[in-house]
Amino acid sequence: MKNILISIKQFVNKAIKDQRGEIGDVIIPIVGTVLLVGGMYGVTVNSTAGKADKIAQEVYNSATSECVSKIVSKRVVDPSDIDELQQRADSTGIPADITIEVKHKSNNPGKKAALTSEDLQGETQSYSTYYNSGDISDPIKLNKSDEVIITTKNKSQSYSKKLMPSLFGVVGKNTSEIVATSQGLVI
Repeated sequence: MKNILISIKQFVNKAIKDQRGEIGDVIIPIVGTVLLVGGMYGVTVNSTAGKADKIAQEVYNSATSECVSKIVSKRVVDPSDIDELQQRADSTGIPADITIEVKHKSNNPGKKAALTSEDLQGETQSYSTYYNSGDISDPIKLNKSDEVIITTKNKSQSYSKKLMPSLFGVVGKNTSEIVATSQGLVI
């Protein structure tokens, strides 16, 4: 690389000293070459970053699904399972934010609710509890008919979004956000 730069410098110096050629004859090919190399570099980097996003999406999807399956089969939201999901998601090089929603069903389905709303009387009641991956320090026991929803989402912009956001508009993808959601019902 150093030899190439020295050769370009000698070529430019010679052309400037040469009275027969004009400076534009020398500068235009140099600028064109620099733009061509820069364009090739940009396309290559964006292509590689796009592949990294696809790999991260696949890892997020599989890790989230496996974690929900473990939780549903064990009937417990175990902090070790969430930590394992966090480690697998972060192993892609794109840090992840994990949100866990647990929908608890009421213990007395079909009975009138204590609430005064007419819509709620006689219906099965449920309520949701939300957790972030760092909030769970003790296992959370689940009952039959509880639902677990885990969302894994990238914390920061992916490399593709930083490099060439306009390209996503061309291919019909408006964002490079990486999100995986999986849910399971405890039976």
